[in-house]
Amino acid sequence: MTDRPAPDETTPSVAASGGRSVGVGRDVIGNIFTGDIKIESPVTTALHQLRAPVGDFVGRDSEIDTLINALRRESRACITGISGMGGIGKTELALLVGELLRDDYPDAQFFINLQGTDANPRSPQDLMATCIRAFLGSEAKLPEDPEQLSHLYRNELSGKRVLLLLDNAADSAQVRPLLPPTGCALLVTSRQSVALPGMTPLTLHPLTEQEARQLLLEIAPRAEPAAEQICKLCGYLPLALRAAGSLLAITADLDPVDYAAQLQDERSRLERIGTEGVEISVASSFNLSYARLATEAARVFRLLSVFPATFAAAAEEVVCADAGHIQLSDLVRRSLVLYDDGTKRYRLHDLVRLFADTKLSTEERAVGQKRFAMQYKDILIEHARGQLASKHRERPKHVDLDEAVTLTIEMSEELLMLDEALTKLAVVDERKALVVEYRYFGGFTIEEVADLLGISPATVEREWRFARLWLKREIT
Repeated sequence: MTDRPAPDETTPSVAASGGRSVGVGRDVIGNIFTGDIKIESPVTTALHQLRAPVGDFVGRDSEIDTLINALRRESRACITGISGMGGIGKTELALLVGELLRDDYPDAQFFINLQGTDANPRSPQDLMATCIRAFLGSEAKLPEDPEQLSHLYRNELSGKRVLLLLDNAADSAQVRPLLPPTGCALLVTSRQSVALPGMTPLTLHPLTEQEARQLLLEIAPRAEPAAEQICKLCGYLPLALRAAGSLLAITADLDPVDYAAQLQDERSRLERIGTEGVEISVASSFNLSYARLATEAARVFRLLSVFPATFAAAAEEVVCADAGHIQLSDLVRRSLVLYDDGTKRYRLHDLVRLFADTKLSTEERAVGQKRFAMQYKDILIEHARGQLASKHRERPKHVDLDEAVTLTIEMSEELLMLDEALTKLAVVDERKALVVEYRYFGGFTIEEVADLLGISPATVEREWRFARLWLKREIT
């Protein structure tokens, strides 16, 4: 279910004058056709270019139904777009839908890689020329003028039932000139949100726990003893699951339980997931998106790695110095940050967070962690105040919180050490970290903390004792 290119053998290519290459498939290098191109020898062009989807495709039932229904409309050209982070399975889903719609679009099914994550994505004129030559032959003379080329492109598609699967689009501008006439269908995949007239958009999310387990066990049945843990550590991301499963499938002496234990180490997880059975590593897939970020967006992306879980826009603006969370919104559009419209909160996928952390400099990490710690305390304590106030309970009078925090901040070395330790604790056990925040920084009683967290005072006592021992060990 990973984003995989169609195989090279489905892409016929021919030698053209001047040593340039012209072709009809996904792996054609982007060339702008300017004027007539003389072909040295005739070739057979392919009208049916979709390879079969992977045999172990799992899940996505509702997404498949949405796409098929949208691509079977008769009143106008059918346009759909699949967006999502690298490795989420956009290409495989598109190929599966294309396979199911093969009889609906019998005249041609094109698979064209737009190379949107490359430094130089293919031009719309190049893509039009590819489609036109598939119908007219490789020796056809094409106009230099972009407008005339556009007319010829639509004329060749007119009256035909053609499915255009445009994979890996850079943005809306690259795809807009390729909108087909009525009777044809356009299916676009992109890491970036694409907006086109009349388009049915679809955002892909990680697999469910059940779907991830099914995929992993399809690839490596012997992973069963540690399947749930491996799936969770892979973030339910198809690319990561395929790589991890393939590694287990071919490595007889790698015990699944031991492998799951190895993946627990965040510092080496991306490396240990590996590249077996996939064409690109998880880290390299993420890097394709990261490399195309502007300087400010890249800086904010790196700093987001200090958030161990979900966060609000207000917190991001402070921690990342991103006024109006402009860069954050851009990262959401590029599928590098996930946004939950229900909670209005953001998060990095677990593996994306680990990748972003590898790009963070020592100085950036220190600044980001300090800002995060102070913002986290402020928000948390204000939230606790509100909860208690709503129950008509006053905060303990013997604690002047502002004065206490101010005095603690002055002890900067100790605060930074405690902040770093608390950040680690929050990753290991968020509830214990909350108990420390409420007790140490908020000055709340055991009973008040129990009320805030909805647990018994005895549990708070136990968590408080454990957390203090854990923090002491970390700091010393």
